Amino acid sequence: MTAAKERTILQWTKTPCGSSEIYCKEGTKEYFDAVQKQRYLLYAPWLLEYIRSIDAKGKKVLEIGCGLGTDLMEFSKQGAQCYGIDLTPKHVSLAKKRFKLNNISPNIYQMDATKLKFKNDFFDIVYSHGVLHHIPSIELSLKEIYRVLRKRGKAHLMVYHKRSLDYYKILGYYGILRGQLLKKGIDGILSEVIEANSKETKPHVKVYSMHEFNHLLESAGFEVKKMYANHILDEKRSALLRKVIPENLFKGIGRKFGWYLIAEAIKNDDSIRCKP
Repeated sequence: MTAAKERTILQWTKTPCGSSEIYCKEGTKEYFDAVQKQRYLLYAPWLLEYIRSIDAKGKKVLEIGCGLGTDLMEFSKQGAQCYGIDLTPKHVSLAKKRFKLNNISPNIYQMDATKLKFKNDFFDIVYSHGVLHHIPSIELSLKEIYRVLRKRGKAHLMVYHKRSLDYYKILGYYGILRGQLLKKGIDGILSEVIEANSKETKPHVKVYSMHEFNHLLESAGFEVKKMYANHILDEKRSALLRKVIPENLFKGIGRKFGWYLIAEAIKNDDSIRCKP
């Protein structure tokens, strides 16, 4: 296992995804309910709306990096046949517990996203939010996603956005004002400040421009149908901005300078194959 993957496992074992401000007993119904509230009400209400806009009923859905299973559970509520993978054993254990608490048999596995153990053309939808930018060999992951999707299957993928207000804020404050850019480089700064407790664990973190992410997807064989940004601050802070900025203008800023770069892509043919 590479050092980057070891640091990733350490990061999310130390602070499971979405739990940094949760104080309920880990693994309980109250814990998962609090994580869900934090994610969809306080952090990113737009994300729940986005997930519900995906037509998943009766379809096989794979989530790459399922974390605590929060998003995957929403697909299950839609009537999807859900599968989840995660590199971190603690995530897998907690996500399974979440599904079992809802009387759903979990198809959740510890697995490397660059080596998916699924057959070719197996899934209708592959979804991943905030995960692929932690994978150094993202090209391999995208080819694997392409391989396991059926023809005309859809990929809904979100990564950190380089042309975002968040990125410029990090670059300006940590890189320039605090003088860390020459010492650590932007990759070093990102690995320390993006995720909770990441200064100690230093997981791999990458940001992508629309052009860069589009090129990666097309190189893997995808036809990119849509790409845009979203997420300007969390709900509490963005609510303050909405009081002084018209809603349409606020959404326009988000679609250009938001922290998450959202791509919707389709598998068109079988031209690219990777063995499972």
